Amino acid sequence: MATVDADVALTTLAEAKSFLKIASGVSSEDSIVSELINAAGEFANRYTSRHLIKKTYTEFYDGVAPHSLIVRNYPVVSVAHLYDDLTQVFGSDTEIAASDFAIDKDSGIIRLAYGAVPLSTGRGNIKVVYDAGYDASAIPAGLKEAAHISIGSWYKNFYEFQRGGVQTSTQGDRTVQTRDEDVPKAVKTILDTYKAIGQTTSFSHD
Repeated sequence: MATVDADVALTTLAEAKSFLKIASGVSSEDSIVSELINAAGEFANRYTSRHLIKKTYTEFYDGVAPHSLIVRNYPVVSVAHLYDDLTQVFGSDTEIAASDFAIDKDSGIIRLAYGAVPLSTGRGNIKVVYDAGYDASAIPAGLKEAAHISIGSWYKNFYEFQRGGVQTSTQGDRTVQTRDEDVPKAVKTILDTYKAIGQTTSFSHD
């Protein structure tokens, strides 16, 4: 039986069932609705080129700007560690103190404080460990709406046309699958406002 994947879900099973007018006590549809929730979240991630639900990232960047760094994922929740080390060892002696930088959380920009030592120019010399994304308990209304519209459309297709779906899932004698081309235009219009902005190139560190 499929369950909601908290790593991608933009809504809960209870909220999705309420949107679909399925009584809370009815559990026969839980598996298909859970798969549709996961499919909607995965589509939103692909379409926006972002991982929208909060998770922890460890990333390496080239030092190209002396006073700021733009990380790939946002909104930034917190920065656990920020290092600047041309040798790429990233020992504790190369960590930048939290008091020496500020975070523009919504844009993912980390700015050094006035008077702090500038970042070094180099390749892969910046390491940052941070949390970014939306907390599952505080998903923006727009993202939740986009998920519900997708789920509603696919759910309707499942029953009315015996198609649509979640990369092929069988429920009794019916098969369900979701396809990006089946996503309503309204969903894409909403998600356009959440598309990733151009971020600083990161460095793959072995």
